[in-house]
Amino acid sequence: MNAVPLALYAIACVRYAMQFASRTLNTSRAASTWLIMAAFSHTFIIGMETMRVGHIPFAGATSAISTFVWLLALSYLYIEFTTGERLVVQESMDEVLRRAVAYQQAKFCIPPQMPSPSSPKARRS
Repeated sequence: MNAVPLALYAIACVRYAMQFASRTLNTSRAASTWLIMAAFSHTFIIGMETMRVGHIPFAGATSAISTFVWLLALSYLYIEFTTGERLVVQESMDEVLRRAVAYQQAKFCIPPQMPSPSSPKARRS
């Protein structure tokens, strides 16, 4: 039963690797879809285990790791869909770095100084 989410997570992992290599929107959507299916099947298994045991399965090491993976997948999906993370896929990493450096330079750039009254340029006026 636990092999189904494992297989879906593995397929999602391969799709995300393809997304980082090809940087297309369709590949990104496919990776997200596979991760959603994996998290949904994992939710179903956690629910079935809860019904069998009578409480949420956090007690053992295997259950704790399973819950951690499930929460990690849900957190990543939440961040991906709320921040529009897929937009970065449209740009190359060089473009992202160029924009980040330009932002930091603009943020910390010292504005041009007015000439002081004792400078030669100020005396000419």
